[in-house]
Amino acid sequence: MIKKVIFPDGDVYEGETEDGIPHGKGKLTFKNGADEYEGDFNNGKMTGKGKRKWLNGYEYEGDFVNAVPHGKGKETNRSGTCVYEGDWVNGKRHGKGTYTSEDLTFEGEFVNGMQSKGKCTYKDGRVEEGNWKGFTFYGQEIPPEDKPYKPTHEDEMMRLRYEICP
Repeated sequence: MIKKVIFPDGDVYEGETEDGIPHGKGKLTFKNGADEYEGDFNNGKMTGKGKRKWLNGYEYEGDFVNAVPHGKGKETNRSGTCVYEGDWVNGKRHGKGTYTSEDLTFEGEFVNGMQSKGKCTYKDGRVEEGNWKGFTFYGQEIPPEDKPYKPTHEDEMMRLRYEICP
């Protein structure tokens, strides 16, 4: 049954329901009016295939489990200049994927949101292929496991371009 549900926090759901709870296909518009999710719901949770848009302009389309990206999906920034397409686990890039920005394309493995092993091709034609930890390139050397990752200034600048790409 198609129904409109207005939640106490101001969020609005329109779509299929079961016992008054979002279940099936529907659209959830968050109280700020800019964030929204359209897709599958299971017992009130964003679970299945869907598309989520955030106030900051980011979009994710793909698989969700309990409202977070999990499975296969594609994330795009507001201007469309930064795109990640690949595997997700618990809301993080994890598994095989491709990240593309105006400066580079990285294809390979991601672990907990960061590149781990793969090939990075830069706009200037330079290619780095091998192991990574954070944004540090190790080539064929195995990144140290015994030390926690502490980003350098260059790593932090790369992270900002990578995560907060305009």
